[in-house]
Amino acid sequence: MAKLKEVAEKAGVSISTASIILNGKAERHRISPETTRKVLQAAGKLEYLTDIHSRTAKHGVSDVIAFVFPLSESHTQSTEFWMNILIGANSEATKRNKDMIVIPIDNNPQEAIDRIIRYYREGRIDSVIIPGKFVPHFKAPPSFPVVFLGKPISQNIAPHIKLSFRHAYFEAIKHIVAKGKRNIMWLEQSNTLFSIERYTILNQFAQAQGLKLTRLELNLKNTDTILMDNGMNQLCEACENNLEKIAQHDVIFCYNDILASGLCRVATKNGYKIPDDFSIVGFDNLGSRFTSPRIATIDHKNIDIGAKAVSLIMRMTASTPTNMDEWRTTTEYVEADFILGESL
Repeated sequence: MAKLKEVAEKAGVSISTASIILNGKAERHRISPETTRKVLQAAGKLEYLTDIHSRTAKHGVSDVIAFVFPLSESHTQSTEFWMNILIGANSEATKRNKDMIVIPIDNNPQEAIDRIIRYYREGRIDSVIIPGKFVPHFKAPPSFPVVFLGKPISQNIAPHIKLSFRHAYFEAIKHIVAKGKRNIMWLEQSNTLFSIERYTILNQFAQAQGLKLTRLELNLKNTDTILMDNGMNQLCEACENNLEKIAQHDVIFCYNDILASGLCRVATKNGYKIPDDFSIVGFDNLGSRFTSPRIATIDHKNIDIGAKAVSLIMRMTASTPTNMDEWRTTTEYVEADFILGESL
């Protein structure tokens, strides 16, 4: 194993400075993050540190990838969503002989982001995969490899992976036209950015085929936690209150599978037959298998999203040092699939 002197010489610092950093006291002695990172990289390359959380980039590629898991979205549907992405990311990391650790974010995202940045500076992690909604909590664009999942709400400060569902909606509309259905509805819990995006793309294909598309918002603001507390009952009640209006359409495109399954339950309860009276299409493929009939849906391809995020991380860290400015506006897509199911 290398000696402390060799680490200090490789990093271009004094032995005392190297010792302070390697003993985790850099912040206490006000040593700059750049110097800290330089020493930890030198220690990693010389195999001075053998603990997994202390290793840094070797041969220009990432050794430890952090996956940020949002604990605040703790209902079953959301947990499955993020767990599938984590499974895909971990599988791809394993194939590439990389290690992955999970960092939870609860109701204090700023503290978690600060911790992630500190872990990087301390050499515990080399890159991060994180939900795009946490972009606003970065006080400055990250100087190390970060990949956001989903389109960031604010400016592009790091590359991101995004689901493309244009082809999936195109296939759904093509199937609708082949069945002679003309009158369709977009049903949403609330008017969010994601809902607007899905509606806009669906409307483009509907107009191209001469279909009539109407839009209905149920004014349910608690969309992220709809399965918690009394959320599902509220959703079903809102669907029931609008059921007469909904049933006037041939096909109902729902914002997600939660809404689609709630509508299916309410329709069946009130004597409607799906898909004879009207058809239902969900989105995300997280709840369609629990309904009868099984709901047609758009498969979110979560496992593929996780794998692609790791692949992007590996390309970003393929050269040393990584120039984040070259990657900030990068957008890479995973193509969603249309699943016909039995409700269309």
